[in-house]
Amino acid sequence: CFRNSEDKIDIKRPDDLKSVIFRLLGNTLSSFLLPENILIFEGQSDVTFLNQCLKHLDKKQYGIHNAGGNGNVNYAINSITNFLKFNEKNIPVYKDNTFVIVDDPIKDTLVREWKKLLGSDERLLVLNKDAIEYYYPEHILQEIFSTTESKDVIVREYLQNEPNGYNGVLLPKTKLAKQVSEKLVITDLDDETNELFT
Repeated sequence: CFRNSEDKIDIKRPDDLKSVIFRLLGNTLSSFLLPENILIFEGQSDVTFLNQCLKHLDKKQYGIHNAGGNGNVNYAINSITNFLKFNEKNIPVYKDNTFVIVDDPIKDTLVREWKKLLGSDERLLVLNKDAIEYYYPEHILQEIFSTTESKDVIVREYLQNEPNGYNGVLLPKTKLAKQVSEKLVITDLDDETNELFT
């Protein structure tokens, strides 16, 4: 929708509905086939970091869907719920191939609803920590923020600061995710103490 020169609202119809569908599923029309699996994450930081993890693991069969949380947990929760309801009724081919990873503690009733919509307990991962930043490799956070403090201390104080930052380094969450992703190497994914990697 846009306002035209006569100050009226016009609606422009997409020329190619297929391109819209592909983008919503995390792909482009350059992809020959739809992804085998769909991964749904809460926000852009999650997508940036986990997409890099998948690249290191050479996992190409995943389409990533950003639930659009980006700091608004309620929006992400509603988006995920609506996506799963739509998927259950309209894209049955993906009913058994959709996975949800959330890093924020959510109500048990919502967890039960999502598991029911997914049809499996194993396709929903609710992480124990309340922010994706807790799953970044410690040595990378220490390098970015020039410190030897533990990851828990860095992330806790980083998230408490407004704007986000630690040790004099101010970084929005999306930029931190990008910097961490750029420094990530495949051996970082061997960390068995990291709940997300296992």
